Amino acid sequence: MNSAQDRLVLAATVISEGAWLFAAFGVLGLVLAGIGSPLGLVAVLVILSFSFMIARFQQMVIMPTVLAYAIQMLSGVIVIYLVIATQVGAGVDLGWLST
Repeated sequence: MNSAQDRLVLAATVISEGAWLFAAFGVLGLVLAGIGSPLGLVAVLVILSFSFMIARFQQMVIMPTVLAYAIQMLSGVIVIYLVIATQVGAGVDLGWLST
């Protein structure tokens, strides 16, 4: 598979995974709070895209497995926190966790 096909398959994977995650968040939000999905589809796609980019970048760099997992975990937490900060309230509220 050439690089263009690889990118298309990766984009299709992100979109399909994002669609079912958005639907799952919608069902959970409807059952728990009655409001639907707390995250928008774009937010879900951003989270998935960043996780794929970080995983692809780490394949190019040689590092211990424990360090790679720690970087993935830390970057995932940061991306999820920032995306949720944009979804809660109006604008970017970095102190959303305390409120």
